[in-house]
Amino acid sequence: RALGLKRAGVRKALHDPFAEDALVLYEPPALSTHELIKAEKEKLPVHVVVDPVLGKVLRPHQREGVKFLW
Repeated sequence: RALGLKRAGVRKALHDPFAEDALVLYEPPALSTHELIKAEKEKLPVHVVVDPVLGKVLRPHQREGVKFLW
């Protein structure tokens, strides 16, 4: 694993934003089919999700704090 190198592939969230107890910090706006076709694939916004291992152990007030700081 080399630092500073961009991984090739499709842009997507690192963790499943639709999983139970997922801590989603940012949800991109819904785009129409036309906007998806016209948009550059490297610049599409993606979900920002906290690692599930960390999200499971955070208490409710800590989850709110993480969202606030993000």
